[in-house]
Amino acid sequence: MGFVRQQAENWRRDVPGARWFKADLHIRTIDDAPSGAVLVPADIDVASPSPEQLDSYARQFLDAAVANGVQVLGITPTCPRLGTTGGLSAAWHIVEEWNRGSHDNGRPYREQVFAVFPGFMPRLNDGRGDLDLIFLFDPEVGRERYLQLYDLMMQGRQPWNGEQVASAQLSADEAFGLLRENRLHDETADGARSWDFLALAPNAFSETGLLGTPGEHVEREGFDVDDLAALELPENLLPTEALQGKPWVNNFIRANRLTLFHSSAADSFEDIGKRHVWLKMAEKTIEALRQAFIAHTTRARIGHELDDDGSFRDLAQPPDALRYERPWLKSVTVNGEAAFFDSTPDRPPVEFEFSPDLTCVIGGSMTGKSTLLDGLRVHVGAQLPQSARARQEVKERAAERFLVGAPSIELNCPGRAPTVSAQERWPAVFYTQGELKSLTEDPEAVQNILARLDASETGEIDRREGNLLTYDRELGRIASRLSELDDQLVEAEQALKKILDARNELTAFADAGVEDFNNAAASAATWRDLTQTLDDIVARADDLISAMNSVVLPNSDTAREMAAERLDDQWQLASEAASNVLNKLVDAQHTAAEGVHQEETRREELRVQVDRALAAHGFDGERISEFQELSAQVSLLDSYQSNLDGVRATSENLQAAFEQQLAARRSLRDEQRRSFDKVLDGVGQQSGGHFAARRIDDGGSEPLEDFISRLSQRGITRWWNDSKGSPRPSPDELLRRLDDGSLGDVGMSRAVQQTFAGCITPARRRELAALRCPDRYVLEFRTSDKNYRPLDKLSGGQRVNLLLSLLLATSDSRPLVIDQPEDELDNRFLFETLLPALHRLKGRRQVIVATHNANIVVNGDADQVIQLDAADEHGYIACAGAIEDPTVREAIVQTVDGGDEAFRLRRIKYGF
Repeated sequence: MGFVRQQAENWRRDVPGARWFKADLHIRTIDDAPSGAVLVPADIDVASPSPEQLDSYARQFLDAAVANGVQVLGITPTCPRLGTTGGLSAAWHIVEEWNRGSHDNGRPYREQVFAVFPGFMPRLNDGRGDLDLIFLFDPEVGRERYLQLYDLMMQGRQPWNGEQVASAQLSADEAFGLLRENRLHDETADGARSWDFLALAPNAFSETGLLGTPGEHVEREGFDVDDLAALELPENLLPTEALQGKPWVNNFIRANRLTLFHSSAADSFEDIGKRHVWLKMAEKTIEALRQAFIAHTTRARIGHELDDDGSFRDLAQPPDALRYERPWLKSVTVNGEAAFFDSTPDRPPVEFEFSPDLTCVIGGSMTGKSTLLDGLRVHVGAQLPQSARARQEVKERAAERFLVGAPSIELNCPGRAPTVSAQERWPAVFYTQGELKSLTEDPEAVQNILARLDASETGEIDRREGNLLTYDRELGRIASRLSELDDQLVEAEQALKKILDARNELTAFADAGVEDFNNAAASAATWRDLTQTLDDIVARADDLISAMNSVVLPNSDTAREMAAERLDDQWQLASEAASNVLNKLVDAQHTAAEGVHQEETRREELRVQVDRALAAHGFDGERISEFQELSAQVSLLDSYQSNLDGVRATSENLQAAFEQQLAARRSLRDEQRRSFDKVLDGVGQQSGGHFAARRIDDGGSEPLEDFISRLSQRGITRWWNDSKGSPRPSPDELLRRLDDGSLGDVGMSRAVQQTFAGCITPARRRELAALRCPDRYVLEFRTSDKNYRPLDKLSGGQRVNLLLSLLLATSDSRPLVIDQPEDELDNRFLFETLLPALHRLKGRRQVIVATHNANIVVNGDADQVIQLDAADEHGYIACAGAIEDPTVREAIVQTVDGGDEAFRLRRIKYGF
């Protein structure tokens, strides 16, 4: 019975698609005990080991791999047979234990070690000397075929001459031919099984290695380099050191697309993984291994580096597949019967799985590529297109297809709390077809992209940009407040002047004798009051006398004679007294009238004197009646003066703050420009000279244009409009030229200069000083004639080329989602610019691209491919995985590469 692989779902569950693994592809086993170099555990009888001993050895081997964090193993004894019993193989026992056994921690080995590849390392003969090669196999080759293939290579020769490796007589080409022949036989025979193999060059720089030939001629006779995947580096040398002074070797490696890697060649458990390589794989197959080496710029990484002292060490920051501090969407599950991606009681919810690096969504027309991306965009609340039409199209596709029927949508974003909003968990940036083109017309978007090209500057650039905007707002507020204070100052000064004028009038009144006049008037009024009182008293006295005179006294009689006599006397006296009082009152009445006359005469004399005196001081004598009111106003002088002093102090302090903030903003702007200068210098270097960028100081003239418009002066407006297309002055320059009389140097006629000067009141001067025209940045593209052309002079496709390249070069870690960008791109740009940029983003930013361009999928080294299809107006996932998956590879050929026939025709036409 052949090898039956047991499944382990944890790897794909943790990271969909291709992910990083620590790999050691050259590890010896006790099968090489005859060499004397392999450390054999004490409990193993290598001459005649029992199955239990081999199982124990395999567990110890795998335990060491787990402990050392090695997840991909190449089991590569020189000879895979152990001891005197021909059917035993420690190497194969490791494969079987990995497939079915479990660690002491209770977890299966296959959930802790991703892949184990059985192999061997025969010494071949190229006609001039020995040549070591490693051959690795899919475990599906089976134990019997595995051992048989080694025997066929040795052609009956013993693998050891004592402790020395015996050389087979086969050449490398013959060995490759033998393997291909047996592989084909097994694929086509009854009960066919499919397996593959891969060749590596161990000890490549040694005497028996592929590059061991001295001089510039490195090719060996009878050896087709196309059958080789990678070259093993010396133990303690990095590629730059190994290739130093050997340009011919470097050229050979580049020409044949070979990869350099480290491995341990471990002779003991503790050395497993001591030297290693990081590989990105999605499947536990030789094809996945091959794809990792083919796409070595993005899927293979040397596992070592030099520290500050120049010592060889493991990478300080290896590409750990599970340590993703940046945001990424692992999966989205859609559950709803009415949705475009529907589920029913008979069909489970649709789950889309994405790589943390590059995922390509492929499919034919109307299969739901844009529906998926637009639906996600609306669901997470990402920013929608600026164009009203594009925004409406996105909303409609989301509402009428992806979100129709209100399906439940579940986002799985590792490391993000499920309680926060979808936008916080997955802050993706989306671009639809054509949206990138419109982005080229947005100067702020261009600046934002440039700000993220240099990660060391991005944070400070963003901070300063925020502070500049704060200064703009604050200076505008202060300018407005100073205008209000100007009005308050005028009012306060006017109010104080009125009080001071009142005080002057009051002083003049006093000097003119107004107080004597007022005293005389008051005295005359008193006399008039007395006269009126006396008149009243005299009238009542007359009434009293008349009443007394009308009284009739009783007649006297004898009985009362004495009383009558007394009453008559008394009444007589009373009548006389009343007459005397009346006479005196009349005298007093006459005296009071004389007093009134005298006081009125005196008051009139004083009034004439006061009028003359006031007239001499320029005042109106008619205002004498306001004397008391003026006195009341003058009493408030101190408070009015205090108010004026307060307004003036506030204005002066605020003006000083205004000047300080203007200076601080200028300083911050200069600092921002220096940072951008560093970024601009790096644009050409990062793009390989394809792009350039320069700054136009104060180029965003919109704030100044608004100011000019609000002046509402035809001459000034005409001057401004005529200056379009040429450099326009900044607000600072306008003020400077206004002060030194050189406005004519910016195109103003003499009449316009006079009008402009008349318009610039103190308030408008501050308003103009508070304005800031932001800098603008011009992107330039190097055309085929090697000249640079600015962005606005490029075609739509060239504009998108430029912006997309810069977008992919930024330090922004937010996920990037692009819908079919190739509609605006040509293949030359794809290969020279876009694909290298996508490669550099691996490990830094999640990118999801919907595409029908095979170059983006294949040459972009997509880590996850999702093929969509549709039937009965509903979409579904036809397949998903990495390119090493045969089903996915076939989907790529059929969906984005035109199918088998188109692919075959291109090969014929190009002569491949």
